[in-house]
Amino acid sequence: MTRHLIALILLIASTAAVADVGYQVRHRPDDYYVTGQAACDSTIAEAAALSPNLNITRAIWSAGSGTCVFDVVRISDSRVFNAQGLRCLESGQPCIVDTHSCTANAPSTITWPIGPTDANNPGDILGDANLPTSPTCADGCRVDLGNTAPGDCYTFEDGSSPFTFCDFPGKLTGETCATSDEPTPPDTTNCPTGTVAQGSGCVTETPPDPCEANPQAEGCPGGGDTGGGDTGGGDTGGGDTGGGDTGGGDTGGGDTGGGDTGGGDTGGGDTGGGDTGGGDSGGDTGAASGTDCGTSLSCSGDAVGCAIARIQKDFSCRTQEGSDFPAQKDALKQLIGDPQFAPEPDTEINVGELFNRGTRFLPAACPPPKSLSLITNGGRAFEISYDPLCQLATDLGYLIVVAASIFYAIYVGRAAGGE
Repeated sequence: MTRHLIALILLIASTAAVADVGYQVRHRPDDYYVTGQAACDSTIAEAAALSPNLNITRAIWSAGSGTCVFDVVRISDSRVFNAQGLRCLESGQPCIVDTHSCTANAPSTITWPIGPTDANNPGDILGDANLPTSPTCADGCRVDLGNTAPGDCYTFEDGSSPFTFCDFPGKLTGETCATSDEPTPPDTTNCPTGTVAQGSGCVTETPPDPCEANPQAEGCPGGGDTGGGDTGGGDTGGGDTGGGDTGGGDTGGGDTGGGDTGGGDTGGGDTGGGDTGGGDSGGDTGAASGTDCGTSLSCSGDAVGCAIARIQKDFSCRTQEGSDFPAQKDALKQLIGDPQFAPEPDTEINVGELFNRGTRFLPAACPPPKSLSLITNGGRAFEISYDPLCQLATDLGYLIVVAASIFYAIYVGRAAGGE
């Protein structure tokens, strides 16, 4: 029983401690690597730029010291030097590699742009939401987002980005990753293709009218292609449709019988339900109602889509409510007129009394001498007097009071607007 209990405790401890170790170059803390050697390899160009008289042949990660050393060849005489410590910064700092851990199940949040903000409806986005993949890489650790709905969503009203961003909660998997493994977000500084900027968001771009560039093009109301000359009576004269071609011999019952125009060619088989049935699009559509702020939202379909719809509606309604200043005028007046916001009357402060309110942590009198008796050397006794220390403390006390008084006077003077 005891062995089983110990094994269970060790299993729980080992599971809780699962964490991979990642690596970073100290002077570039935002760059992450899976191995220390990869981190050192990334410093070769920096070290070479600061040592122009050397050719670096390889970098070596020293796990014990956490630094990178280099095998080099001196250009002047082609002499080889191994495991040389070179600098990575002009200040003389060597190439140092730090570590970080990715503890499994530790919480993490990913901020991701889900799409361009609809300028005509700030609580919505144009097109479908762009959700991050899971698992993803962030700050050198793998993050599992699971199927959780996004948390807070927000936009930038200062125009720095026309996109809507959302925070997606997740947990670390315990695995490390490199900066190169992180997903590349879309360009959030400009509206995507097919849309144009408007205010702090985007609107769908209206395609140009081809008839404005070429009014005579086909389909444009220029009039040149649809003139009467092409449809004149000469082409449709009686000669072509005379009785000779449509005589009884050619159109007899045998040629136009029911067999040629029967139901087989135009029957239900070609346009039946198989090609346009509900199977192709039945599961991809959802329904939503109650998008107005005064009604309750009802949504069916994809769970993530419904969660985004609720967040967008809540954001839109809060934006509309916050921007309706006339409706909040009376509430603001009532809040400002509350007695708790009334200014306090002017009072006088006796500065002299402030120096008499100190707190004493030690007794005012000097402690009595300390007597000690020795067990050895004949049991002799002696005492230690605190009088010299007390006298020194008394003398220093005046200096401390003077310094504190000067500091306090300067502090009060500056608080009152002095220089």
